[in-house]
Amino acid sequence: MATEHVNSVELVGALHFVKGKQHDENRGGRYYRFSLRQDSVDVRGNSRCDYIVVRAFDQELKDWIQEQQEGSLIRLVGEIRSSVGSGAMYVLANTLELVS
Repeated sequence: MATEHVNSVELVGALHFVKGKQHDENRGGRYYRFSLRQDSVDVRGNSRCDYIVVRAFDQELKDWIQEQQEGSLIRLVGEIRSSVGSGAMYVLANTLELVS
């Protein structure tokens, strides 16, 4: 019996354009890299922020995200992935939309 792995995610966070290399390419094609900032409180009650790295391969998504403003509240539906080369975790964007 095969096990089905679920790696779908839905996130809401503030758009953050990463510093450095935003465009890159791998076996999946060219992608645009950005992150979603999520502010939270850790288990000790301390404020913290997480920057969740996202890659967009779809040209419409790449164009759309680059038209948005830093800090815009974004809803993302995607999949958790790891980079083939480095093993670094990221979210593969399937859909993006502004949250009002």
